[in-house]
Amino acid sequence: MARRTTPARGKGECHLAFADRFESARDVGWHTHGTMELVLVTAGTCSCTLEGKTLAGEPGTLWIMPAGVPQYQRNAGLVRTTYLGVWGSSCLSDRARALEVGADGYIRRWMEDLVDLHRHGANCDAVVQSLLAALLGEIVRVEARQDRVARLHPAIEQAVTYIESHLVKPLDIGRLARSVHLSASHLTAMFRQSQGCPPLRYQQQLRLRQAERLLRSPYSSVKQVAAACGYADANYFVRLFRRHYGRPPHLWRTGGSSAPDSHADASTDRTGRPASAVNRGNRRAACGDGRPRPVQLC
Repeated sequence: MARRTTPARGKGECHLAFADRFESARDVGWHTHGTMELVLVTAGTCSCTLEGKTLAGEPGTLWIMPAGVPQYQRNAGLVRTTYLGVWGSSCLSDRARALEVGADGYIRRWMEDLVDLHRHGANCDAVVQSLLAALLGEIVRVEARQDRVARLHPAIEQAVTYIESHLVKPLDIGRLARSVHLSASHLTAMFRQSQGCPPLRYQQQLRLRQAERLLRSPYSSVKQVAAACGYADANYFVRLFRRHYGRPPHLWRTGGSSAPDSHADASTDRTGRPASAVNRGNRRAACGDGRPRPVQLC
């Protein structure tokens, strides 16, 4: 596995210390790392013992390992993992844990890309930095979502899970309500109470947050980002994004997640209605105060 000299780190920055893939049926004996390590299980069944506890692993499990903690990986047959060492990952809490992120999706794709970029190495530091920031932001989002969903009413949990797993599809409130055995009005009222906004607004905020994450990656065009977030009309997506962030996607991408212009209309719903038509209440979760919050990165 190729390792590089640790770069000079500015305040709040994250850097990739190492990245590689593992494939073996043999256990990985006791060892430590000087950085936080992210280990994604991509095949097989295994476990990791550290800090007096054991974390189970199967395809789609992400282990988050603190720096300097001895660990032992026990493999039940052939196991494949993709792993990264990260300096300065202060956006992830410093405790050992397992997170179910699925066998595919952005986390796996971006971890695999980081391994490939790290191996080839030359003249790609800016790309690695952007992709690493996107990856850490996605991990923060997934973990926060799982913590939030665990505290929801079962019907709202099902509705939230459905919306988040069908983000690019049009949302039929009547069908969604029937699937969780509620009337449309009752579902909307419960959704407002727990999430601070109705389901359609929740979907819109999640789509825009996904657009944030995808725009941090240098690989996709604005049109591709729009399609990946459920907007077939890229021009409509650009207008909506600008209302919420104060600048169009291509300028937001180059300028980062700094505060939007003060004159921007950051509060319209999915149909363009002003936020005054929406019950603001005590906004929480994705709805916040009517404006999607950029993920806090390292």
